[in-house]
Amino acid sequence: MIGIYNIQQDLEEVISKRLDVGVLTTDIHNLPDLNGLIIDWQMRIGKKPPKEFAYQAALISNYTKKKNTPIIIYDRHMCIKEDEYKWLSRFDIHLFEPALNNRKHFVYLPHWMDISEEKLLEHDNENRDIDLGFIGDRHNKSFEKYYIEYMKKFTTYNVIYNDSDLKWENVKCMVAIDSENNYDIGYLNNHTFNALSRGCMVILPKEHKYFGNMFPWVTDNINDINYCIETFSNDIRMGAVLDIYNNIKDNFPEFTIEYTADKMCEVYES
Repeated sequence: MIGIYNIQQDLEEVISKRLDVGVLTTDIHNLPDLNGLIIDWQMRIGKKPPKEFAYQAALISNYTKKKNTPIIIYDRHMCIKEDEYKWLSRFDIHLFEPALNNRKHFVYLPHWMDISEEKLLEHDNENRDIDLGFIGDRHNKSFEKYYIEYMKKFTTYNVIYNDSDLKWENVKCMVAIDSENNYDIGYLNNHTFNALSRGCMVILPKEHKYFGNMFPWVTDNINDINYCIETFSNDIRMGAVLDIYNNIKDNFPEFTIEYTADKMCEVYES
């Protein structure tokens, strides 16, 4: 059996079609015998690490001591530090991260998407009341360039950012902005895929140099954003999102959930 910890349910379902998997809880006293372990790595927040962070370290300690069990770590937040890597590298550890050009010891594995037209069409919403939405770090040049400047010029449109109640199925468009560092290392954050999977049109800023061929709408100005908001009916917007889906299927399969499952299952099927 392959143990999985902190893995999203959609990926768990795909992996379980090929491997015998068991979901691990935070009960460190009743750990099953495993032939492998997959962890979606938790961040360490604050001086006192959360229970979940400490538990994943305990899992690794337990299974590497027993028989050096092969372990996959998906460092979703790219938060594993150099000293932690040195400790992990002593064992049979396979490290993945969602950045194209970052750490040499990590294999590139972007955030996955379930490219299902049926699931996408469940979020077909003609009454989206938010014209432009955003979730993420506002302390960068791109937020000023694309969002603040848009709000200054186009004052009649509804722009919502970092609202805890923001639901992408109610948003017409988002601009996939990020920090200069994330542009440089080729990292597309998870909010981009969450928005896209709920029928929100994703506009790529020109600064995201690695992914220009993936998205049909690439811009370096707020007028393009406004054109998309003003002229895209619900049907056109959903059609544009489906075009991105088809482009991912045909040309960027590494972003699909099936590819992610393949890469992880290969470790235990080889």
